[in-house]
Amino acid sequence: METIISWTGNKEREADLLLSLFPLDIRNYYEPFVGSGALYLKVKACEYFINDRCRELAEFYRAVKGGRGLFFAYLESFTDAWLNIDREYYLLADRFISAYKAFRTEQTNYGDMQAEVYHYLSRIKYQNIFSIRLTDDYAFELEKRFHVVRRFIRMSKEEKTGKSYDVDIIISKIRTALKASVFSYLQNVFNHHKALDDLRVSLFYILIIYNASSAYLMDKHHEFNVPYMGAKGNDRRVENKIGLLRSPELRAKLNATYIGGSEYKVFLNRTKPRSEDFIYLDPPELGNYIRNGGWDYTLQDYAVLFHFLQYECGGRWLMTLRNGEKLREMIEPLPFRKVAYSKYELKLYEPDDENATHLILCNY
Repeated sequence: METIISWTGNKEREADLLLSLFPLDIRNYYEPFVGSGALYLKVKACEYFINDRCRELAEFYRAVKGGRGLFFAYLESFTDAWLNIDREYYLLADRFISAYKAFRTEQTNYGDMQAEVYHYLSRIKYQNIFSIRLTDDYAFELEKRFHVVRRFIRMSKEEKTGKSYDVDIIISKIRTALKASVFSYLQNVFNHHKALDDLRVSLFYILIIYNASSAYLMDKHHEFNVPYMGAKGNDRRVENKIGLLRSPELRAKLNATYIGGSEYKVFLNRTKPRSEDFIYLDPPELGNYIRNGGWDYTLQDYAVLFHFLQYECGGRWLMTLRNGEKLREMIEPLPFRKVAYSKYELKLYEPDDENATHLILCNY
């Protein structure tokens, strides 16, 4: 089964290698840092226990498991919005092109261009884009104005420095600006809507699909402020992804799964894996504050994790981590089996091999 969400450190490409190293006799499967669930979705066990400290990610899995109607209604509304903005734009495309050409040739000044663009944008009504109302109309209007006027200014400056844009390029660039306005509007709704409900989780999913990094990146204010991915996202469709979220195969897997949303020790102490069970650990990379839902992961965190695995954790386990000198020094004296591998070539190496990108530790 393919992954259902993009996540930093996704192990989908390495899944076959890692699965080949798992024990054959797994009763229950545990994954304390589930992320995209690349291995969870492929491994076979009696029951599954997954967890992630990122509360939006954990709630996303719960929403899909429960088939929550409001969650899917929001997703379908955002999917429709992505298509509706195209329809509304193409009805007005000739007017936008004429406005830009007049501005480019200085037949109109900035103020006149701005007024003309605002007039055309006002004809793209909120209710024609979004089937579910999230805020008042003006919040979306501001995003449209900001992105389209900025695009006009940027195109004009670029053409004055030697670039030349024909009609097709102008159409594409204004279309990208309008798509960016939809994305930024949803991003602002997400950042202001703090309740962990179906709206926030559906926004979380859409923003990961369409942001420039395809990842959940938080700033120091715990807000998601990554820009739209640009023209390559204009034709990206999510209907197939929503279909996958509704698939019987996925629902059956999730129905056999306990989903936690806490720190890994809390999760494992609560679920209590036994010797016949198996735990796969893929902890965050060092220092990825903005990539881990708003917290840093330090060498001290790794030291605590290693101590927990050595003295407190039941069950067999295997862990993957990014190869680095400081981590190699930490694990060298530990009584775990160690091997290394290249993330891209999928060949096993010795732990100190300079070509290895990742390390593997296990206790069996």
